[in-house]
Formats: sequence, C-alpha cells, structure tokens
Amino acid sequence: MHGMICIQGYSSETEKMFSVPANGDNKFLSYGIAENSLLLVDQNQPFEAGRLNIFRTSKIINGQKQLKISLELLEDAQYVGRVVLTINHYD
Repeated sequence: MHGMICIQGYSSETEKMFSVPANGDNKFLSYGIAENSLLLVDQNQPFEAGRLNIFRTSKIINGQKQLKISLELLEDAQYVGRVVLTINHYD
C-alpha cells in the first residue's frame, strides 16, 4: 500500500522537506528515534548545535551517499537540514 502522510502545518510545496527512515544504530533513542522511525527533515532550517541535524557523508552504500544525524557540526560532511518531526509505527 502506497500513499501520502499529510501533516497539518507542513507544506511540501512551499518548504524543502524530505523524509528518511532511521537506521538501527539506536544512538538517539532518548529523542524517540528507533530503527525505522520516519524522520521529516526541513532543508530550510539552519544548523543548530544540540538539535537533530542531518548531514550527507562521503560514505556510499548501494550507490548513495549516506545521511547521518548529529547534535554537533560534522566538519567532514555536508549539512542538509534539521529533523522537525519523527514518526514511529507500531504493529
């Protein structure tokens, strides 16, 4: 089943946002981010230390550069946005 998740207050037409599933490294459990949590990333949000920032690293898996969450600036990676929402699905 494919579809759309609509969240009031966020418009994909006016804001540069994307979603990505979290991997299973479990480093951000205290933020509610578990394996396969869906992260909504706002590319218009500036970097902010202590917040859930997303970076594109040089590590390539399956032909794609990998994304990494960090609370701190990563000098060796490109900042791409900040997590503004996480969604967890429970069976």
